[in-house]
Amino acid sequence: MSAGGKREGSGRKAGSGVKTEKILGYKYTPEEFELIDQTLEELKAKYKTTSRAILELCKFYQNNK
Repeated sequence: MSAGGKREGSGRKAGSGVKTEKILGYKYTPEEFELIDQTLEELKAKYKTTSRAILELCKFYQNNK
């Protein structure tokens, strides 16, 4: 065992490095991030708050499955 009592190779594995942008607590690719960010900015302007924008986005998704 190495110092600290941890085995080599234990713990979280390193990611692929593709998902580098973070929004809403999740990591996305730069392209996904841009889409989400632009959409949220438009909705925030319309609904005045981020939480309301996310709620309306979820409602839209539920109605258009």
